[in-house]
This record gives sequence, structure tokens and C-alpha cells, in this order.
Amino acid sequence: MGMKTNADGSASISISAPHTFASVFLDGDVYNSDYSLEIAAEDRGQLASIFMAGTFNGDWHLKSASGWNAWDPVTEQLTPFAEAVLTEVVDIEAFTNSYLAAGDYVIYAAYQLAGQDLVVALNPLAFEVQAANADSLHRFASDAAMEAYLKQGLETSASDQAYAELEASTLDAVDGSIAADAADRVSTTNLQEGDVDEADTIKTDGSHLFMLRNCATKTCLVTYELDGSAATASELSSLELTTT
Repeated sequence: MGMKTNADGSASISISAPHTFASVFLDGDVYNSDYSLEIAAEDRGQLASIFMAGTFNGDWHLKSASGWNAWDPVTEQLTPFAEAVLTEVVDIEAFTNSYLAAGDYVIYAAYQLAGQDLVVALNPLAFEVQAANADSLHRFASDAAMEAYLKQGLETSASDQAYAELEASTLDAVDGSIAADAADRVSTTNLQEGDVDEADTIKTDGSHLFMLRNCATKTCLVTYELDGSAATASELSSLELTTT
């Protein structure tokens, strides 16, 4: 988590503080990106111009000595940001401790000897930065990460009595058709005592997730429909629990 590379591993982008539960890049993260431009054997030892260009949501930008600038490849000339005597590999910093806006990025690197054609690296670096405040779910790194995230957020917010109530009333609280399907397949807890399915804040039958969360001053039982292929969960119902 926290890093992505291109197809041959010659380029990478990473965030300074990887997210614990989700493998995601957000617009509030701090980014660093390096590109190792491989040089053809016959070109090594010669002076060359070094280029880096990229698209952001389809719009071209060109790297210069001072940073990245909007670039129109139709009307503007391709200009290098540096010159270097070519060795086996030329290392380029695409981003250094930078914030990036939400969107889709594709980064390209190239070099050119005087009077010769441009040599472009075969594998660009493509990645997506998502908006941290967007009303959407981010993909969890794994099923275990999703469960750990939900449990961490709920473990201090519900009482032991609410736990027990969830154990006793989960299947009665949800829609009848869901309850009938889930009755024989509801998940169990990591047991502390043999043959006892202790109370928990999260249950799943593989297709639905039942969880406790705070609703103002009370505790609610919320049912979600799971979509494993898209790593999403859609809320189906919310039931306010009462205690006696």
C-alpha cells in the first residue's frame, strides 16, 4: 500500500504516509515520484536532452526546470527540462513532496541526442488520485482491512448490552427476505469460549453486512448489501435499537 509502479518497475509514485486500511491515493497526500530512464547501449556516454511530459485528465503538461506547466503539443514545441551525459540509467524526479489534485495521471519520459529522433520510454506511469472529501467509498486493501476498519470505528461506541441485543435480534431486524437467506450463513466471531458465538459489532452472511453504529444518542443496526467485484457496500436499512 502507498506505492504504485509502471509495468516494468522503472517508475514509481508513493505517498509519504500510506493509508492503513485502503490502497488509495488521495488529494491530501504528499507525493514523490521517480522515473529511471533506461538508455540504449549505443547512446551511453553522449550528451542528450531529457524530457518529461504527462497528462492530467487528458490535458498535457510539460516538466521544466521550475516545475510542471500546461502544454499544447499542437502549437507549442517540446522543450527539455535538463541535459545530461547518458549513463545506463538516468534518474528523474517527477514529483518531490508535492500535493496533487484529484484526477487521472499518465507520466512519460524521453531523451534525445542532437540531430536524432526522440527516444521515449516504453512504459509510462499511470495512476489515479481520488478526492478525499468525495461522497464515495474507497477500495479496501483486503477483506480483512475492511473488517478491521469497521471494528476499530465501532469498538468504543456501542455498549456491551447493545452487543448482546445485536446477537439476539439481528435476523429479526432486517428485511424478511434477507433474514431468511442469511439465517444459516451468518458469520461467527473469533471465540473466546468454546461453542459460544460471542457478541460483535459486525456480522456478515457473505452478501450482506450487519453492523452497529451511533445514530445521534442511540445505537442503530444498519444493513448493507455487499458487492465484492466492485469493493462497494450499499446501505439497505437502518433500525434504531431500544434497550430495556
